[in-house]
Amino acid sequence: MEKKNFKTFLGFVLILLVSRICICCASESDVYCLKSIKESLHDPFNSLNSWNFTQKSICRFEGIDCWQSDENKVMSITLSNFGLIGEFPRGIRNCTSLTGLNLSGNHLYGTIPSDIAVILPFVTILDLSNNTFSGNITPGIGNCQFINVLKLDYNDLEGEIPSRIGYLPRLKTFSVANNYLTGPVPSSFKYFTAESFENNSELCGNPLKGCEDSWIWKHVDRASFIKAFVIGWVLLFTLVLVLCLFKFPAKAINKIVSLNIWKLRKKEHLTSGSEEELSSQHKILKLEKFVTRMSFTELENATSGFSEDYLVGNGMLGKVYKAILPNGWILAIKKLNDWENLEDEFVSEITTLGGLRHRNLLPLIGFCTEKQERLLVYKYMTNGSLDEWLHSNEVKAKILDFPRRAKIALGIAKG
Repeated sequence: MEKKNFKTFLGFVLILLVSRICICCASESDVYCLKSIKESLHDPFNSLNSWNFTQKSICRFEGIDCWQSDENKVMSITLSNFGLIGEFPRGIRNCTSLTGLNLSGNHLYGTIPSDIAVILPFVTILDLSNNTFSGNITPGIGNCQFINVLKLDYNDLEGEIPSRIGYLPRLKTFSVANNYLTGPVPSSFKYFTAESFENNSELCGNPLKGCEDSWIWKHVDRASFIKAFVIGWVLLFTLVLVLCLFKFPAKAINKIVSLNIWKLRKKEHLTSGSEEELSSQHKILKLEKFVTRMSFTELENATSGFSEDYLVGNGMLGKVYKAILPNGWILAIKKLNDWENLEDEFVSEITTLGGLRHRNLLPLIGFCTEKQERLLVYKYMTNGSLDEWLHSNEVKAKILDFPRRAKIALGIAKG
């Protein structure tokens, strides 16, 4: 009798497990991610009321943008000015495909996690500005290799700026203004303007004021500095005197002078001959402020060398390929045919779509300008384009009945 009861109980547990798995057609981890965010933050203005987890799709939640509307894979989270209170929500690590996080304009406090690169391994945009985060800026941000935008301004951060952050290869927008940072600005940030560091009273060095009258005298003993200065001059004078006494060989001097003249001429030649290349690089740097610049090799591998098997569309501007990245993400890549005559269209599409985010608009994710190629990378839409459905065969025409067409027209009117 007990054995029979145990079998019945085991069967009941198995049924519960199967039903639990079938509740969502989505990624369980991303659902848990959003649940943990909502539970860990105090929401006095009920800004997260739309986060109703009885719904099938989390992609309709306020501030949530998914890779595909039917798979519940979160691409970006934007909770700007929601009035949220609490520490950095560590449960966000369960959104395993997250590339954008904007928590600006809230009342978040505490320190920025030291393992931020583990929590957000693929982040390209991180905006924690206008909060009350305190403590030092963690050097762990320097491990976020894909980050393009980093905003930490208007917080209570202190200490020095980790130099390794400035060496991030994709970092184009950076701001730590209006904090309590100290010490010299690392040389790795030489391409950023003073606006990125302003209103930190103890911060100095290029591009801000020099450190001679501020930071250095507070951290270096003045007597030790004068001693080192005098010793350095004595050593330099002694070296010059020795060279003069032993008559530095004339041939060696002539060789050094000739080498320097050759280097100067070569530099002048390279400078004059590469103005056009520098102009092109300047244009690419501007475009990277809108969307991520991607590797041609990476995109080529994702389409098996732009194989015809991955071709999903062919238009006047170029061909569209389906790309599958190593991490499982599916993208659509538009390869321009005659890019030299379409350079203006290429730049216009990046500057226009790169700054727009709307649920009815296909998002532009990245671009590529390598090997005389011009590529635009979009989010892949599994159901094809609207044009295909509106001008399709009889089977699709029956599916796209009048009520659906009216709903589409309403969505277009909303923008």
